[in-house]
Order: sequence, then structure tokens, then C-alpha cells
Amino acid sequence: MFFSFQLGAATPQTKALSSTQQFVSSLGWSRHGFAILIRHVSNGGTRKPNLGETMLLVGVDMKTP
Repeated sequence: MFFSFQLGAATPQTKALSSTQQFVSSLGWSRHGFAILIRHVSNGGTRKPNLGETMLLVGVDMKTP
């Protein structure tokens, strides 16, 4: 299980992402090269509206030799 937090930017702005600066938080699980996670992107209330976007992501580790 893992948690991550990043800073991001959104252009152009939308109703859900109403400012350029964004905060990205993820909570997920990874095993045997596969990952599944929930990610939320929002402006953290720095500007209204603060709807944000939440997504479910699935990934595969593509290691190079």
C-alpha cells in the first residue's frame, strides 16, 4: 500500500479544476508489477469552486532491460 502527494498544474482551467495550481493525492496498492489506485486532484480550497476530480487508475510496470 502506498500514499503520495504532489503539486500539479492545470491548463486550461475547468469547473472542477478552477485554478492553475493543483494538489494531487493518491492512495494505492501495488504487487507483482500491477498497481491500482485512487487519485484526487483539486486546488485544496485556494479558489472557489473547489470540486476537484477523483479517478480510479490501474497500471502495469513496464520495466526496460
